[in-house]
Amino acid sequence: MNSIDMGFTEKRTLLIPLRKEDFGLSEEKIQFRGKIFDPKKEVHITVVGRKLGQELEEAIEVNPRLNTTLMQAVKEASWHKQGWSFKKKDEMYHVSRDREQVNPRGEVEVIHAESIILMVEAPGVDKFYEELSRLLGKDLEVPPVHVTLYTHGDTVGIGLLTQAAFEEFVAGRVFPDELRGFSA
Repeated sequence: MNSIDMGFTEKRTLLIPLRKEDFGLSEEKIQFRGKIFDPKKEVHITVVGRKLGQELEEAIEVNPRLNTTLMQAVKEASWHKQGWSFKKKDEMYHVSRDREQVNPRGEVEVIHAESIILMVEAPGVDKFYEELSRLLGKDLEVPPVHVTLYTHGDTVGIGLLTQAAFEEFVAGRVFPDELRGFSA
Protein backbone atom coordinates (compact mmCIF):
# COMPACT_ATOMS: atom_id res chain seq x y z
CA MET A 1 0.00 0.00 0.00
CA ASN A 2 1.10 3.55 -0.75
CA SER A 3 0.53 6.34 1.77
CA ILE A 4 -0.18 9.91 0.63
CA ASP A 5 -0.63 13.30 2.35
CA MET A 6 -3.81 15.29 1.61
CA GLY A 7 -6.11 18.17 2.54
CA PHE A 8 -9.18 20.23 1.60
CA THR A 9 -9.11 22.27 -1.63
CA GLU A 10 -10.44 25.81 -2.03
CA LYS A 11 -13.60 24.23 -3.51
CA ARG A 12 -14.09 22.43 -0.15
CA THR A 13 -13.42 19.06 -1.72
CA LEU A 14 -11.17 16.65 0.06
CA LEU A 15 -8.76 14.83 -2.23
CA ILE A 16 -5.99 12.31 -1.75
CA PRO A 17 -3.47 13.31 -4.44
CA LEU A 18 -1.73 10.40 -6.11
CA ARG A 19 1.24 9.94 -8.42
CA LYS A 20 0.48 9.16 -12.06
CA GLU A 21 3.46 6.80 -12.09
CA ASP A 22 1.76 4.56 -9.51
CA PHE A 23 -0.91 3.85 -12.14
CA GLY A 24 1.33 3.51 -15.17
CA LEU A 25 -0.08 6.69 -16.70
CA SER A 26 1.98 8.53 -19.26
CA GLU A 27 1.04 11.44 -21.51
CA GLU A 28 -0.03 8.99 -24.22
CA LYS A 29 -3.66 8.77 -25.28
CA ILE A 30 -5.38 5.41 -25.45
CA GLN A 31 -8.10 3.96 -27.62
CA PHE A 32 -11.08 2.20 -26.09
CA ARG A 33 -13.95 0.85 -28.17
CA GLY A 34 -13.17 3.17 -31.07
CA LYS A 35 -12.83 6.36 -29.01
CA ILE A 36 -9.72 8.25 -28.00
CA PHE A 37 -9.25 8.85 -24.26
CA ASP A 38 -6.82 11.30 -22.68
CA PRO A 39 -4.83 10.38 -19.58
CA LYS A 40 -5.90 12.36 -16.53
CA LYS A 41 -3.56 15.33 -15.95
CA GLU A 42 -3.54 14.65 -12.21
CA VAL A 43 -4.89 11.69 -10.32
CA HIS A 44 -6.56 11.59 -6.94
CA ILE A 45 -9.15 9.87 -4.79
CA THR A 46 -12.11 12.12 -4.01
CA VAL A 47 -12.98 11.70 -0.35
CA VAL A 48 -15.44 14.62 -0.09
CA GLY A 49 -17.13 16.00 -3.19
CA ARG A 50 -18.43 19.53 -3.73
CA LYS A 51 -21.97 18.90 -2.47
CA LEU A 52 -20.84 17.44 0.87
CA GLY A 53 -18.04 19.99 1.04
CA GLN A 54 -20.60 22.78 0.74
CA GLU A 55 -22.70 21.14 3.46
CA LEU A 56 -19.63 20.99 5.69
CA GLU A 57 -18.86 24.65 5.00
CA GLU A 58 -22.42 25.63 5.96
CA ALA A 59 -22.19 23.55 9.16
CA ILE A 60 -18.90 25.27 10.03
CA GLU A 61 -20.50 28.70 9.51
CA VAL A 62 -23.14 27.76 12.10
CA ASN A 63 -20.60 26.16 14.44
CA PRO A 64 -17.04 27.44 13.81
CA ARG A 65 -15.59 24.93 16.32
CA LEU A 66 -16.63 22.18 13.92
CA ASN A 67 -13.76 23.24 11.63
CA THR A 68 -11.17 22.32 14.28
CA THR A 69 -12.96 19.03 14.98
CA LEU A 70 -13.18 18.28 11.25
CA MET A 71 -9.48 18.96 10.74
CA GLN A 72 -8.75 16.67 13.69
CA ALA A 73 -10.84 13.93 12.01
CA VAL A 74 -8.81 14.38 8.82
CA LYS A 75 -5.56 14.11 10.79
CA GLU A 76 -6.76 11.05 12.70
CA ALA A 77 -7.83 9.30 9.50
CA SER A 78 -4.56 10.15 7.80
CA TRP A 79 -2.44 9.03 10.74
CA HIS A 80 -4.58 5.98 11.50
CA LYS A 81 -2.73 2.67 11.33
CA GLN A 82 -3.20 2.48 7.57
CA GLY A 83 -3.76 6.21 7.06
CA TRP A 84 -4.71 7.58 3.69
CA SER A 85 -3.16 4.57 2.06
CA PHE A 86 -4.60 2.87 -0.98
CA LYS A 87 -4.40 -0.46 -2.72
CA LYS A 88 -5.35 -0.95 -6.35
CA LYS A 89 -8.08 -3.48 -7.11
CA ASP A 90 -8.30 -5.50 -10.30
CA GLU A 91 -11.50 -3.70 -11.32
CA MET A 92 -11.68 -1.08 -14.07
CA TYR A 93 -14.92 0.39 -15.37
CA HIS A 94 -16.12 2.49 -18.28
CA VAL A 95 -18.27 5.36 -16.99
CA SER A 96 -20.53 7.45 -19.22
CA ARG A 97 -22.69 10.47 -18.40
CA ASP A 98 -24.39 13.45 -20.03
CA ARG A 99 -24.50 16.60 -17.93
CA GLU A 100 -25.70 20.13 -18.50
CA GLN A 101 -23.50 23.16 -18.13
CA VAL A 102 -23.94 26.84 -18.93
CA ASN A 103 -21.56 28.09 -21.61
CA PRO A 104 -20.01 31.59 -21.62
CA ARG A 105 -22.96 32.88 -23.69
CA GLY A 106 -25.37 31.79 -20.94
CA GLU A 107 -26.77 28.91 -22.96
CA VAL A 108 -27.31 25.47 -21.47
CA GLU A 109 -25.43 22.79 -23.34
CA VAL A 110 -25.13 19.06 -22.83
CA ILE A 111 -21.63 17.67 -22.30
CA HIS A 112 -21.09 13.97 -22.92
CA ALA A 113 -18.30 12.63 -20.73
CA GLU A 114 -16.75 9.21 -20.49
CA SER A 115 -14.05 7.94 -18.16
CA ILE A 116 -12.06 4.83 -17.42
CA ILE A 117 -11.77 4.36 -13.65
CA LEU A 118 -9.85 1.97 -11.42
CA MET A 119 -11.35 0.90 -8.11
CA VAL A 120 -9.10 1.14 -5.04
CA GLU A 121 -9.25 0.28 -1.37
CA ALA A 122 -8.53 3.16 1.02
CA PRO A 123 -9.22 2.15 4.65
CA GLY A 124 -8.76 5.70 5.97
CA VAL A 125 -11.77 6.83 3.93
CA ASP A 126 -14.08 4.47 5.83
CA LYS A 127 -12.70 5.67 9.17
CA PHE A 128 -13.05 9.30 8.11
CA TYR A 129 -16.71 8.80 7.10
CA GLU A 130 -17.46 7.16 10.44
CA GLU A 131 -16.10 10.22 12.22
CA LEU A 132 -17.74 12.64 9.79
CA SER A 133 -21.12 10.93 10.28
CA ARG A 134 -20.68 11.29 14.03
CA LEU A 135 -19.74 14.97 13.73
CA LEU A 136 -22.71 15.82 11.51
CA GLY A 137 -25.16 13.60 13.38
CA LYS A 138 -26.26 11.64 10.32
CA ASP A 139 -25.26 8.54 8.40
CA LEU A 140 -23.10 9.39 5.41
CA GLU A 141 -22.47 6.94 2.60
CA VAL A 142 -18.84 6.20 1.82
CA PRO A 143 -18.41 6.95 -1.89
CA PRO A 144 -17.19 4.24 -4.29
CA VAL A 145 -13.44 4.71 -3.90
CA HIS A 146 -11.83 5.00 -7.33
CA VAL A 147 -9.23 6.79 -9.41
CA THR A 148 -10.10 8.28 -12.79
CA LEU A 149 -7.37 7.24 -15.23
CA TYR A 150 -8.63 8.41 -18.64
CA THR A 151 -11.30 10.81 -19.87
CA HIS A 152 -13.14 11.39 -23.15
CA GLY A 153 -15.28 14.45 -23.87
CA ASP A 154 -14.61 16.21 -20.57
CA THR A 155 -11.31 16.29 -18.69
CA VAL A 156 -12.97 16.84 -15.31
CA GLY A 157 -14.32 13.32 -14.93
CA ILE A 158 -17.78 12.19 -13.96
CA GLY A 159 -18.08 12.20 -10.19
CA LEU A 160 -19.27 9.00 -8.54
CA LEU A 161 -20.02 10.09 -5.00
CA THR A 162 -22.64 7.46 -4.18
CA GLN A 163 -23.25 3.82 -5.01
CA ALA A 164 -26.42 4.91 -6.85
CA ALA A 165 -24.36 7.22 -9.11
CA PHE A 166 -21.89 4.39 -9.70
CA GLU A 167 -24.69 2.04 -10.73
CA GLU A 168 -26.33 4.69 -12.92
CA PHE A 169 -23.24 5.79 -14.85
CA VAL A 170 -21.10 2.66 -15.13
CA ALA A 171 -21.44 1.40 -18.69
CA GLY A 172 -19.48 -1.79 -18.10
CA ARG A 173 -16.30 -3.49 -16.96
CA VAL A 174 -13.00 -2.74 -18.71
CA PHE A 175 -10.21 -5.26 -19.13
CA PRO A 176 -6.60 -4.11 -19.66
CA ASP A 177 -6.31 -5.76 -23.06
CA GLU A 178 -9.18 -3.53 -24.30
CA LEU A 179 -7.08 -0.40 -23.82
CA ARG A 180 -4.97 0.20 -26.90
CA GLY A 181 -2.04 2.61 -26.95
CA PHE A 182 -2.56 5.53 -29.30
CA SER A 183 -0.08 7.88 -30.86
CA ALA A 184 -1.13 10.75 -33.09
